[in-house]
Amino acid sequence: MPPQNQPPEYPPADDPSAGLPYPPPGRTARPEPPQAQAQPADRTQAEVSRRSLLRGGLAAGGIGLAVAAGAGAAVGITRDPSPGSPKPVGKPVVFPHLDRLNKAGTARADLAAVLLTGIPAGIIPGFTNHTGPVQADLLRLNTSIPAARNPNPLGLLGGDLAGFPNGRRVFDDVVSVELRAVSGATVPLVDKSFTPDDAAGALTDGLTRSSVPAGFLDRFPYLGVPYSGFGTGAT
Repeated sequence: MPPQNQPPEYPPADDPSAGLPYPPPGRTARPEPPQAQAQPADRTQAEVSRRSLLRGGLAAGGIGLAVAAGAGAAVGITRDPSPGSPKPVGKPVVFPHLDRLNKAGTARADLAAVLLTGIPAGIIPGFTNHTGPVQADLLRLNTSIPAARNPNPLGLLGGDLAGFPNGRRVFDDVVSVELRAVSGATVPLVDKSFTPDDAAGALTDGLTRSSVPAGFLDRFPYLGVPYSGFGTGAT
């Protein structure tokens, strides 16, 4: 028991900071309760951007983007090496339409639909995978859409209603789809006046179906034989 008129070593059970680590016996200092962090004004936009960039592989600094031939020179995104400066530097703007959209502060309702709520009916003729207003990072599958006879790995962006983001097939190029969506390729779904930049339709992660030489299995788990981790791929 602490001496009379001395503060206790530990907080009472109803103290909001209860359960946090405390100094060893003999010390009475107590840590401050955790402070709530300020949230962005547009949490939906911030969450969409965060999920898209993380899932699309852009979260790591210094990553380069492969731009297909004919869409302009290949341009990498290089991050400023100084702390707190994540903006691309030293590179020309290859997404001028997207740049103007971003500077206007336009909310990306297209990304919210593609990634967080599903696409409502009436946006794409004959298609919807909308699950309601609750935002969640889920795979949404409209089972009334038949399998494609000639599937396109770009899914909906390639005109294939049976592909990503309508579920996800093993050969769907999800990274390329999301890179293009983030870069403005899906904005016309909600804004017919917007013209995507040529580069947005050429972004790719650099992989194709032929990048998996073992091919896919015709039975579960369909993904094919994994790489051994020891071979170099050279013959």
